[in-house]
Amino acid sequence: ARQDYDQALSRLRVATAEAARARQALAAQLARRQQAQARIEQARAEVEGAAVVTGHARIVAPGPGIVAARTVEVGNLAAPGTPLLTLDEERYRLEATVHESDLPRLRLGQRAAVTIDALGRPLEGPIVEIVPAADPLSRTFTVKVELPPVPGLRSGLYGRAAFGVGTRQALLVPRAALARQGQLEGVYVADAGVARLRLVRAGKGHDDRVEILSGLAPGERVVVDASRVVDGQPVDAAR
Repeated sequence: ARQDYDQALSRLRVATAEAARARQALAAQLARRQQAQARIEQARAEVEGAAVVTGHARIVAPGPGIVAARTVEVGNLAAPGTPLLTLDEERYRLEATVHESDLPRLRLGQRAAVTIDALGRPLEGPIVEIVPAADPLSRTFTVKVELPPVPGLRSGLYGRAAFGVGTRQALLVPRAALARQGQLEGVYVADAGVARLRLVRAGKGHDDRVEILSGLAPGERVVVDASRVVDGQPVDAAR
């Protein structure tokens, strides 16, 4: 009937209008949600920026060490690229110069005996780096030896390194057994209970001993203190 049709059409128009209003309300809610999300992201960015700025006010060392120098004072402006502190890590290396002829006999990991004058004690460490470039003037290479952590070790100390490149037999006598008379050197040999001066040719010294290159045979007995005897003096040839 015409009346039923008009009623149905009226209800359709009302429902269509309500659906349109619902879609508009949903779109408005989505827009507000996006705005809120944008404000949240902006707040997070501001927090991160504040954290970065705050982090610039605190200096964190990369590891344990000792502050060797400070180039700024409290209240100074820290410019980019300007050093503030010099930090020495408690890990030290000795840089030694080695002649190019000796370099082929060295290798990484090889142990070296190190003497630091300021410490007064022997150290030992492995070779951790051999710089491949040579000094064009001295024809030497830089060899770096890792040092153990010992009290008193600091940057800038002077030291020496001894690298073992081989072994050989040598005839050694106590340094005090060497007698010098002008340009001549000798030792007192115990011969049948009598000290006899024997001229020798001495070589390099090794701590408290001296190498004898010629003039003395292995197994011969010598007086260990040449300052206490003279040629022809009776001595007790004790072992």
